[in-house]
Amino acid sequence: MSAGTPGAFIAVGRSGQTYNRQAWFPDAAASSLRFDQGIGVSATLGETWTTFPEDVSIRDIVITATGTPAATFFRLVLDGVPTSQQFAVAQMLVSVVARPGMNLTIPKGSRLSGLMNT
Repeated sequence: MSAGTPGAFIAVGRSGQTYNRQAWFPDAAASSLRFDQGIGVSATLGETWTTFPEDVSIRDIVITATGTPAATFFRLVLDGVPTSQQFAVAQMLVSVVARPGMNLTIPKGSRLSGLMNT
């Protein structure tokens, strides 16, 4: 992860609808994740937040990196307020078959973002 890497947030809404939000995980501490808003996502493309049209539960976060990342953690931020939800980047890599299970509720319309940490 020399300059960052793509990944995804997988969420399921109360209606049963599955949402797959493509994200960019930067490889620098204190950098914000970027989310695809319909035009793609990269280190400079996309917004630093995403919303959902209904209450959702995040079920998985996948990072497609290979190699050793420089940023070791990322923290979820909800409506501009850092949450207690911090994840080890190494545990969320797509190559890790047994990623930790999750069921994180995000209210409808809330702005979800993330911040890389060391």
